Amino acid sequence: MRLNVLLGENDDDSNSATQKSRPETSKWATSLSGALARGPTSLRKTLSSLR
Repeated sequence: MRLNVLLGENDDDSNSATQKSRPETSKWATSLSGALARGPTSLRKTLSSLR
């Protein structure tokens, strides 16, 4: 998925160290991309809960 690549959420070896050291970034990106897939209302709720 293109969004995951933009957020750095891919399985590339060069990226694995960053993901391991910052698991909260991966969690944030996952919930954000899920909210984007569901639509604007869900996205707004997710952004509010992440603040």
